[in-house]
Amino acid sequence: HQRTDIAAACFEFRDHIAVQFHNLDTSARLQHRQRDRTQAGSNLDQSLPGRHVPLEDRLAEPVDDDLLRISNKIKESEKSTAGEICVSIKEKKTFLTSSVYDLAKKEFYKLGVYKTRDKTGILIFILLEKKQFYILADEGINEIVPENTWDGIKDEMQRMFIKGNFCKGIIYGIDEIGSLLSKHFPIKPDDTNELSNKVALD
Repeated sequence: HQRTDIAAACFEFRDHIAVQFHNLDTSARLQHRQRDRTQAGSNLDQSLPGRHVPLEDRLAEPVDDDLLRISNKIKESEKSTAGEICVSIKEKKTFLTSSVYDLAKKEFYKLGVYKTRDKTGILIFILLEKKQFYILADEGINEIVPENTWDGIKDEMQRMFIKGNFCKGIIYGIDEIGSLLSKHFPIKPDDTNELSNKVALD
């Protein structure tokens, strides 16, 4: 049975920053590079600040290093809070009929974010295919933190994404969410790590 008391906020980023987390072979990189050069201008949301960053620059750092950096930031942020932070990155929709929100909500339950002792789990869900991300917080957080609290966090994440700083944007989000959770849900003496710190990839 799925609850409906989680908060969801969907935000789009309009640049080809997603591929930095793909395991691309040489031909695939060339295809993405060409697509990036020909489509980025039309796909970039002109209402949002930022500049187009060449795809080859965004692929400069190894994928594993970025994922490890994100996982370590989750671990670091959770040292001072009883809350649990999860990051899930999905390449594309499995079913054409599934909305991005539905996929994010499914991931919320699949990863067990709803199972934390005090209902203080939160998920950052990123769908690369649609260039969208969601922030979903459980009821324990929503009872204390206004839903519009996420607006400032998502705006800065979005700015970083548009500039091509995909990993940095995620880490910023984790850091800000961690600070928020530490303030409202400080770590307890008997606290345990209830959810994996590893980035969920699909």
